[in-house]
Amino acid sequence: SVSQTIAGTTYGAVTPISAGSITVPAANTPTSKTVATGLAAATPYDVYIVARDNRPTPNVQSSVTKLDVVTGADATPPLFIDGSPFVDAVLDTSFNVNVKLNEDGDFSFVVVANNADAPSVAQVLALKDSDDQTPLASGTSTATANVVETESVSSGVVHSTPYDVYFVARDDEGTPNAQLAVTKVDMTTGVDVSPPVFATSPPAVAATRDTGFDIDVELDEDGVVYFLVVDEAASAPTAGQVADGGTGYGSTIHASGSVVIPAASTTVQVSVDGLAASTAYDVYLLAEDNQPTPNQQASPVKTDVTTAADTTPPAYEASTPSVTNIQDTSFDINVQIGETGHYHYVVLPNLASPPSPAQVESGTDGLGTAALAT
Repeated sequence: SVSQTIAGTTYGAVTPISAGSITVPAANTPTSKTVATGLAAATPYDVYIVARDNRPTPNVQSSVTKLDVVTGADATPPLFIDGSPFVDAVLDTSFNVNVKLNEDGDFSFVVVANNADAPSVAQVLALKDSDDQTPLASGTSTATANVVETESVSSGVVHSTPYDVYFVARDDEGTPNAQLAVTKVDMTTGVDVSPPVFATSPPAVAATRDTGFDIDVELDEDGVVYFLVVDEAASAPTAGQVADGGTGYGSTIHASGSVVIPAASTTVQVSVDGLAASTAYDVYLLAEDNQPTPNQQASPVKTDVTTAADTTPPAYEASTPSVTNIQDTSFDINVQIGETGHYHYVVLPNLASPPSPAQVESGTDGLGTAALAT
């Protein structure tokens, strides 16, 4: 009605989207008013207008005039609202990005090094950095109007490091309206609280020999790798027992130690010798980083190793071979070797031609003459 239009308030079940009044300074003078709030693109609206003059007792039109209006197609990019975009849930190697838009659409983001050149809008939408290269991290997500949308970054960043995160949003029109400028958020990852990770788990055996083996180890950060060699199928040690060289471990330990990993993605070998040939062993490996309070893996990983067949001759031990109990026509030969086997000997006249190992086995001197005793 006329009075409802003048009041500009709710009538019945209808609440005006916009209401107001315009002063007309002079007769026959065009006057305009821009309505720019509360409207949606490509939407029909009814506009009711009533006029009155400036007499002490105003003369009011007896009926309202209705105008039919359809707003134009959406040509406005969405806006970030309510303090977005922002970053939260920041850990040492991960964080969340959060966006809230004033209309349905999507957003893209890229993570680049601190103070790196800013990418353009097109580059962010293409998930590229300012050099059109793959950024440290990136992502795209749809967004519902007035709803906080969250994406996680869990790779490409390291602890205790500042980064720049660039955002661009666009609406969901057939030809999307993209924001005209990027929005930057500064953030810094948290201190390192994550233990290192083996590049290959379990680490691979690089080589075996009859008395030992080599295992290649590589981490995603600098640190230390501890190892413990035990019998196959023996009980698994705890992380603390591996790091302490087997202290408190109840089964046989054949070898233990550690190797330093000087940098991420650097291969270092764990080399172990002094083992039995043709024998299966369980090798437990445990990594920790070089933080002031080291981050240690919760449990060791196991690599199965079987040494090669025996190709190493036995070694003498205990200062043998030796001769004792020398009598006028006899003496004792003493031999101790580091593995089961047997030995050969020949007794030759003084200054006889020295024999080869094969000649000792056949019982002759260096010229093939039979020995005095074998």
